[in-house]
Amino acid sequence: MVGAVAGIWLGALSLATAGEASATRQPVTVTDATGEIRIDGVLDEPDWGRATPVTDFVRFKPTAGGPPPGNTEVRFLQDERALYISMKVTDTGYPIRARISEREDVNADDQLGLYLDTFGDGQSAYVFYVNAMGIQQDARYSVDDWTMDWDAVFTTEGRVTGDGFVIEMALPFRSIRHGGGESPQTWGVYITRKVPSEGAKYVYPVRERNASRFMRGAAPLQGVKPASSGAGLEILPGLTVQQQAARPDEGGELAWQGLDPWAEAVRPSLDIRYGLTPNVGIAAAVNPDFSQVEADETPIELNRRFAFWFDERRPFFLDGSLYFDDPVETLYSRSIVDPIGGVKVSGKEGPWSVGLLGALDRAPTASVHELGAPGFDAVDEAQAANTLARVSRDVGEGATVGLTVADKRVVPEEGADGVHHSVALDTNVPLGGRWEVELAGAGSRTTDGATELLGTAAGAGLKRRSGVGTGVSLRMHEVSPDFRQELGFLNQSGRTDAFARVDHTFEPDGAMDTVQPELGAWWGQEREGDGVVGAFGGHEMRWSGRHQLGWSGSLSRIQEEGVEVDGWEGFAHYSADLTSWLVLNPWASLSRTIDFGELVPAQAVAAGWGTTLRPTPGIRLDHRTTHQRFMPEGSAPETAWRQRLRLQWQFSQAWGLRLVGEAVHGNSVDTGLISSALLRYLPHPGTALYVGYAESTDLAAGPQTQERTVFAKGTFLLRL
Repeated sequence: MVGAVAGIWLGALSLATAGEASATRQPVTVTDATGEIRIDGVLDEPDWGRATPVTDFVRFKPTAGGPPPGNTEVRFLQDERALYISMKVTDTGYPIRARISEREDVNADDQLGLYLDTFGDGQSAYVFYVNAMGIQQDARYSVDDWTMDWDAVFTTEGRVTGDGFVIEMALPFRSIRHGGGESPQTWGVYITRKVPSEGAKYVYPVRERNASRFMRGAAPLQGVKPASSGAGLEILPGLTVQQQAARPDEGGELAWQGLDPWAEAVRPSLDIRYGLTPNVGIAAAVNPDFSQVEADETPIELNRRFAFWFDERRPFFLDGSLYFDDPVETLYSRSIVDPIGGVKVSGKEGPWSVGLLGALDRAPTASVHELGAPGFDAVDEAQAANTLARVSRDVGEGATVGLTVADKRVVPEEGADGVHHSVALDTNVPLGGRWEVELAGAGSRTTDGATELLGTAAGAGLKRRSGVGTGVSLRMHEVSPDFRQELGFLNQSGRTDAFARVDHTFEPDGAMDTVQPELGAWWGQEREGDGVVGAFGGHEMRWSGRHQLGWSGSLSRIQEEGVEVDGWEGFAHYSADLTSWLVLNPWASLSRTIDFGELVPAQAVAAGWGTTLRPTPGIRLDHRTTHQRFMPEGSAPETAWRQRLRLQWQFSQAWGLRLVGEAVHGNSVDTGLISSALLRYLPHPGTALYVGYAESTDLAAGPQTQERTVFAKGTFLLRL
């Protein structure tokens, strides 16, 4: 199988070209600073006047072409410690949107965007956004993969002026990795300016929309002089203190549990990171506190068939996560529940990228697979050792090839035994312009000593990116019955799936920005005869840069354990950025499907409403409500409601207060209310203080508080 995938890859690679059209990309020059640069939002240092400004911005979204309102000037300086960037916008002619928000919440504000290709490979980027008040957001990009949870230490300040705004930013060289080598270096750069009042984003240089490797069109950022050594040593000590009260039984008294001060109530932790080179780093965690500061939103699915997926929120796993991702999703990091400790090595050296992860889990869960897996069906009172290694290499003009190896094994306790290995090979090849092909193959072995499963999986995809003109997506995936993915998230094996979709984006004149109709079909067949086949169509419209309306419909035939149901679904949604302080997101769906528990036809109705209010520059209120009604033939309807209210009051860039309340009720779910309050001090990632309170209430019993928690959590980043 691996040989076949490699053969197909070589054939596809021969088609790859460097033919991505791009407009003229004038170099951007970094000027050496001769004096101190103060990050205060006031560009009064003489060095800013010496730096050559970038001014030629062109609209990129929602449609291409045209300059931004007013004047835009972006400049670059540097010293031995940091890269400095300033944006000055004047003569805008519109009110500037700028809020004092919690970190990452800048998407609805006027902002500076900076995309840095520090390796010069045209395939990856560090991404930074800063709003007009200096609030930060950062992300990582690599070959179609975006990670918004990556956090970097950098300094920003912003201020709104009479006719525009000023942003000033200092990015320490040690906060990012780069290709190394002699200085000065040339990096790739895109600069963006967002104007939310017109739903537009402007960019320098001109960017080809929907290109398969958009960073290959970046402008050269010349004269960069980062340090030739690694990022140095970072030590992150932490301490969590908590106490819990619980009601031992119905009707009993709520009592504080008196947690063991050293085993449960007080938990010290230590993270250590060291930059081995400018682009490769090692991270280790001892007794880490992997608790989340904000709880997951309660998932609800009345016709539930498989395990729920939860997003990763824990910093240890988010750091460098792009180096561990592969197309077959070998790693689902939340399968590692509560590590005693862990170590990671990740980075890029020339064309090679590497990620190595090891963690010992003190509370592993059973397999999420519907058929389970030998040795992983019941892992109570046991531990699990998890190891994953991934290596990938850039090949030719934008192609990549990668290899992933994973191992999970139960640490024996009272005879428990389970071992899982897997290996996967993948490649992604741009075929010029917006076309690309992706191929992947994997094999696994899972055993408890008495039973052994040997399985394979393979997938292929061809796509032409959507968004301008015609988009195409073709995918096929085959998984043998005995294939398992115990470090990943694989619910079902023994099936073949195929998917096809084509759309076309029109850009009419006038207020309408884009109109996008689509058609498609899918097919899935399980080895024992179950399966589904269907076709769908839909339509999306965007206008005035701030409104989106879409609807879709599908017809399907579902077969499950000898029962066949003709199904259908209709879905509609609307999103409106009505004003600077009000956003609405209503949606609704109606469908006919199969009840997977009773194996009878059923109808389902679901609707939701989202509202975001921003009455003042420092307050944000989000309300989400969802209603589901599931009606199997011959049975009483099942219902569920979920309402979630989240209030964020940000006093400054560092200080903020968050209140969350979530209520769930209905005849098919556990009714309850979860409420929490959190005071946060976050001057920069790594250094933080949280003081919180959380309470869980049973609405059906009075209401009656079932659990109460108070906690304080602090971390401090030392850079040596």
